[in-house]
Amino acid sequence: MADEMRDARKLFKGGQYAAAMQKVDAFLAKHPKDAEGRFLKGLILTEEKKTSDAIQVFKKLSEDYPDLPEPHNNLAVIYADQEQYEKAKDELQAAIQTHPSYAIAHKNMDDVYAELASQAYDKALQLDKSKVKDQTRLVLIKTLFSREMISASSKQAEQTINMQKSSDAAEPVKSGEAEHASGTDTQAVIETIQAWARDWSNKNLEGYFSYYSPDFEVLDGKGLAHWKALRKVRIEKPSSILVTISNPEVTFSDASHATIRFMQSYKSPSLADTTMKIMVLSKSHDDKWLIESEKLGN
Repeated sequence: MADEMRDARKLFKGGQYAAAMQKVDAFLAKHPKDAEGRFLKGLILTEEKKTSDAIQVFKKLSEDYPDLPEPHNNLAVIYADQEQYEKAKDELQAAIQTHPSYAIAHKNMDDVYAELASQAYDKALQLDKSKVKDQTRLVLIKTLFSREMISASSKQAEQTINMQKSSDAAEPVKSGEAEHASGTDTQAVIETIQAWARDWSNKNLEGYFSYYSPDFEVLDGKGLAHWKALRKVRIEKPSSILVTISNPEVTFSDASHATIRFMQSYKSPSLADTTMKIMVLSKSHDDKWLIESEKLGN
């Protein structure tokens, strides 16, 4: 049984979909309820662009094995390819409910929300619908993990986060490497980010956006207005949000430019995440610190 599935997976990875399907069908003829065999069949059908058949396979698999997040995720991928983003969102919510720590499902959900926000933004501006635009591409899960493996992976991730927190807690807050900055500037930068986190948690969009510079660096190249539209959807969508920061470390390149590194903890009904955030801020003419760029970091 293991050899048959191993051969089928090898053929699938090599792009020999027809041969892989023969192996899987032969295997499922003897083991029709096997989750791994059915999952691989769904993958093959997806790669062969037989989307209707793939949808039926993944749907039935999710009904028979409701604890598995992967069929829901892959249904979301198919729906997103068809630009059915509401259906994709529903499937990803089901995947995340099953396993809240599943990173791929969260990444895909983020992309779906971004696409829904982009569509709303384009519609609001009545942009030309005939223009060519890049389609959101979600990540297809190609391995069916057992619940035990997922649980172990989640525990390992939690241990890594706790170790990072302990390491950061041992580091003192730095007032800066440049002589230009004062302790007052350091405290002002930290208080700015704390207020930014509070307004995010309270869904105070006006306050939240007020901490960003008009020259804020938007990484996708679509401009600040588009970025704000996406952020608005992502902030308003969850029923509740809690954002906290810890272990801030501030350095200065000169009297008007600071970099702050901190641990950001985010919690909503569908997502709990802790990550390192790096922000660059500049002091405006009225002595207010504004965010010029932000990114995840180490």
